[in-house]
Amino acid sequence: MTGRESRRERARAMQGRRAGFASRVVAAAIDIAIVLAVYEISLLAYGLVRSLLTEKAFAMPTPSAWFSGTILTLLIIVGLAIAWSGSGRTIGSTFIGLRVVTDRGEPLTFFRAAGRALVLVVVPVFSMGWILISRKNAGLHDLAAHTTVIYDWHPRHEPFHPRVPPEATPVVPDPVESRQN
Repeated sequence: MTGRESRRERARAMQGRRAGFASRVVAAAIDIAIVLAVYEISLLAYGLVRSLLTEKAFAMPTPSAWFSGTILTLLIIVGLAIAWSGSGRTIGSTFIGLRVVTDRGEPLTFFRAAGRALVLVVVPVFSMGWILISRKNAGLHDLAAHTTVIYDWHPRHEPFHPRVPPEATPVVPDPVESRQN
């Protein structure tokens, strides 16, 4: 079995299972890096447009920490809410192969996604840290919004059904076979 086939088999085995801490942190780091890059590019574009429209030389704007913090917080909350309520994926989670769904496996509404993002942004370390002690790999933001993050490499959303071990599935007799005895 080649390395590629081995990775495919592992991916198939993980499909639909709850995502772990490391996968979620890597996806979040990618998303944060993207938001910071968008913010810096926006500042650069603002400085460039200002220098072209006025007689002033180009200078990179330096907004106050309060302004930057507020804008970054809003960008993160709105960006996460839009991504999670759309495909259930951010760019980072797409790269890692994750999807956010409700506990019932359904896509999130915008308001549920916004509430989840708000909890995550207000208490990020505590919320993500909760994943490490949760039996369901759930952060506080997951518990608050009744969501779960699953491994999902499919491009379109398919309903999530938690995996039940075969030994936990009750054996129900076939009614037709029962009548024949």
